[in-house]
Amino acid sequence: MYFSPATTKYTAVNCESNNYGVANTTYGLAAYPCRDCPGGMQTMASLAPSSTYKSDNGFTSPLACVTKAGFGYNGRVASQCPVGAYNAEGNYGTCTQCPAGYSTSSTAAQQVAQADCKVAAGYGFYNNAVIPCPVGE
Repeated sequence: MYFSPATTKYTAVNCESNNYGVANTTYGLAAYPCRDCPGGMQTMASLAPSSTYKSDNGFTSPLACVTKAGFGYNGRVASQCPVGAYNAEGNYGTCTQCPAGYSTSSTAAQQVAQADCKVAAGYGFYNNAVIPCPVGE
């Protein structure tokens, strides 16, 4: 709800994507009825069927904010996965470390799945296994 001084009435406000509103009676939010998702997080249309997160007019819970692709959530904030780790979008998960000898790029869009883990510099294939390269090779 938003109070309009011009009309002296409260009116409903549809929050934009990557914002959430308040579903129950809360006082003091008249000037700012919508809150931004924390950095590294977004709202997702896939949450729409759940009345826990979304009403007919928009997202109504901070739980509607989930990780962006290549970001991990530590319980308080979301931050980009470090090189060598990945996380898909749309969850509250932490970043998963690539297997030994594999790494990811430093771009969040290329840190989304285990398939983004490529053989790391200084490693190579030998007998169908990834091992450190011998000295001088």
